[in-house]
Amino acid sequence: MKSFDTEIKKYTEKTHLKASERRELRERIFAYMEYHPLPKQAMETIELSHEGLLSESFITFHFNPFYARIVSGALVLVLIIAPFVAERSVPGDVLYLVKTGVNETIQGQLANSPYEKIVFETKLMERRITEARVLANEGKLTEEVRTQIAETVKEHTDAVQQGLAEMREQDADGAALAQITFNSSLEVQTAMIQATINTATDTAPMDSILVIVNDAHEQGVSDQGDDTPSYEGLIAQVERETTRAYELFTDAKELATEEEIGDINRRLDDINRMTLEAKERNTTNSEMSANDLAVTLGLIQKLIAFMTDIDIRNTVDLENLVPVILSDEERVRIVQEEMIVLSTVLKDEVTARLDRVDDLAVKEKVEGGLITIDEYLVKATIALEASDIALAENAVNEARALMTDIDVMTQYVDEIVPVVSGEDSADEEGEEVTDPTADGEGGVGNGTTTPVALPQE
Repeated sequence: MKSFDTEIKKYTEKTHLKASERRELRERIFAYMEYHPLPKQAMETIELSHEGLLSESFITFHFNPFYARIVSGALVLVLIIAPFVAERSVPGDVLYLVKTGVNETIQGQLANSPYEKIVFETKLMERRITEARVLANEGKLTEEVRTQIAETVKEHTDAVQQGLAEMREQDADGAALAQITFNSSLEVQTAMIQATINTATDTAPMDSILVIVNDAHEQGVSDQGDDTPSYEGLIAQVERETTRAYELFTDAKELATEEEIGDINRRLDDINRMTLEAKERNTTNSEMSANDLAVTLGLIQKLIAFMTDIDIRNTVDLENLVPVILSDEERVRIVQEEMIVLSTVLKDEVTARLDRVDDLAVKEKVEGGLITIDEYLVKATIALEASDIALAENAVNEARALMTDIDVMTQYVDEIVPVVSGEDSADEEGEEVTDPTADGEGGVGNGTTTPVALPQE
């Protein structure tokens, strides 16, 4: 019979903990030690005699408890409270130097990878723009502060672009993904600045910053067009960001209105549909699929910015930031509805007016325009049958533009006012009356609107 001790020893020699198991065990031990300290008597130390010590390495200091509390309070104020309060400061505040010189410097040291540095510089750019907007709304954005902030924003955008250029040499795919993130941030900031300008009485303070952001965005769009991320990198990033967006949406439901919930939910449905379509397209056209995913990723990131930043929600309309992307079924339905309106309602109205038009030249033009509209509608019908939605939309748009011209030409029939007899009458004075439907450069069929001079009452 084998010894029990021998068997235990053999079993322990071939059993090893995984790294995760060792880490979990260590954490449990530390947690137990923290909540189960040694009794006081076990912590008593033996007093050592100072005799025989050849150095003064061990020196005992005695502090007055009162002064110790003052020093401790000052340290807490300087190291904890001041940096925390400084996060809400703007240029001109006492703690602003703490925010930029201490907080942001420490945060910058924590960014190790090139991607993290790009994200950090982007965050600093967004902070400076937010500070400028706050001061502009309060009427405190002076020329000096505006110049300072504009220069700082330029420094951060240049730092991002330099970081992207360096990153492309080592990780082209990662740099392309970072470029999409940066472009999305610039689009959000552009919308924020433009909203501030639209509501301000003096637009000059934010104009210079808007120019810098627009220049950076144009450069970013150009760089993004040159370097499209791989399908694999894009689909992984899209799925991560989509998961994050749904998590944020779950939290946002508690405070959002029903309308806001519906708007965000619609955008998430659009993103899911676009992702699925890109996956299906990847089997036949990987390049187009990657381009579609790049657009989808930008939409997700802007939607996340809208959900996480209350300032953005209060300033920018979601439709302007993340517009609804119509599905193919919705696009077809809109085209069909427009075709019905053009071929029945509007056409009947124009035909009824045409019966009261005496000018034969105008009649010929309008009748020719209606024939052309019918041709556009036939073209749209054929395009829909061939599943060419874009061609159908273009044909319907052409028909609508032509119908607008015809509508302008025939409106005067219902609105003309009889000439009043008297000494001011143009006919009595022998003056020539201009026909608003006279032939000119803006006639029907050329895609422009004919200027009409309606008589004044």
